[in-house]
Amino acid sequence: MKTGKRRNWFLFLAFLLTTVGLLGFLLYQQNVAISRAEENLRARGCKVSASSNLDPLYRLVGKALPGVSLPRFSRGEIRISCSIFDSPGQMSEVYEDLEILAPLVKGFHCERALVNDRVAPIVGKMIHLTRLSFDGTELTDVGARELAPLKNLGWLSIHAPQITDDGLGWITECRDLWRIYLLDAQIGDATLQRISTLPELDTVYLWGSTVSSTDLRHLKQLKKLRWLVLSRTEIDDRAAPFLGELHSVKTLDLGETQVGDEVCAALARLNQLKKLMLDETAVTDTGVCALLEGSPHLEELNLRNCHITAAAFRNLKSWPPRLTHIMLNGADMSDHEALQIFQEHPQLTAFGYNAKDMGPGMEEQFDRIREARRVQEK
Repeated sequence: MKTGKRRNWFLFLAFLLTTVGLLGFLLYQQNVAISRAEENLRARGCKVSASSNLDPLYRLVGKALPGVSLPRFSRGEIRISCSIFDSPGQMSEVYEDLEILAPLVKGFHCERALVNDRVAPIVGKMIHLTRLSFDGTELTDVGARELAPLKNLGWLSIHAPQITDDGLGWITECRDLWRIYLLDAQIGDATLQRISTLPELDTVYLWGSTVSSTDLRHLKQLKKLRWLVLSRTEIDDRAAPFLGELHSVKTLDLGETQVGDEVCAALARLNQLKKLMLDETAVTDTGVCALLEGSPHLEELNLRNCHITAAAFRNLKSWPPRLTHIMLNGADMSDHEALQIFQEHPQLTAFGYNAKDMGPGMEEQFDRIREARRVQEK
C-alpha cells in the first residue's frame, strides 16, 4: 500500500517537474523571440525600452554574477519610440516583430513611422497603449477602425490625410485621452462632436484639417481644454461666437486661416488666453486694438504678415501688462514706427520686425533695446 502511494507521489512529482520544465522552456523561447523582435526594431532605427517589476532582482543578480546573461522571464512594459530626424520607414517591414511585441507595448511614439492598413490591426492589439503617434499617410478609414480596441490611450497623434469621420467612430471610448493630434485629417462635425465628449482633453491639435467654423460649436463642452490649434484650416469669422466660448483656453493657434476682426473681438473676452497666433490672417488694425485693450492676460501675440499698420498701436486705452512677445514681421509700417512701438512698451522683450530696407543703424537700435531688457529680466 505504502509502495503504491510512494509511486503515485513520484509520478505526480515527475509530472509536475516535466510541466514546469516545459513551461519554462516555452517561456524562455518566447522571451528569445521577444528579444529578437526588439533587436529587429532597433536595427530599423527605433528605440526600444523594457521595464518590469523584476528589474531590481535582475540588477541584484547582475551584481552578484557579473558577466552572466539571464533570460528576462518577466518583460513588463515595452515602449517603442523613433527620432523625428531618422525615419524608420515602413512598419510593414517589421510586421511579424510588432505582432510578437504587441501585447506588451505601452508606448508607440514614432511620428515618422508609416503605418498602413496592413499594420493597423497589429497596432490595434497593443491594448495597453497609453501613447500612440505615427505617420498615417497611407492609412485609410479601414485601417483606422482597427484601432478601436485602444481604450487606454491618453495621447494620440496621427498624420491622417486619408482619415475621415467614418474612421474615428471609436474615439469616444478613449475616456482618458488628454491630447489628440489629427494633422491634415478629412474630418468635420461628427469627429468634433465625439471629441467634445472626452472629459480629460487638454490639447486638440487639428492643423490642416477640414473642420469648418460651425464645427467648432462642440468644443465648448471641453472644460479642461488649454491648447487649441486650428492653423491652416478653412475657418473664418463665422467661428467667432464659438471661439468666444472657450474660456479655459490658454494657447490658441489660428495662423494661416481666414479669421479677422470679429474673431479678435470675441477672443478679447477670454481671460485665460496667454498665447495667440494670428499670423497670415485677415486681421486689421481694428481687430488688433480690440485684442490689446481687452486681453489683460495676453503674453504672446503673433501678427506676422497681417495687413496692419502703426495706427493699431496709437491712442490705446490700455495695454496687456503681461505682453512680452509680439511678432509684427511683414506689417505695413516704417522702421521708425516699429521702433517707437518697441520703445513705448518696456515690458516687450521679444519684438519681431524685419523690414527689407532696414538700415544697419536701425537694426542696432532694436538690438540694443532687446539686450537691455534681457539684462533687466535677469
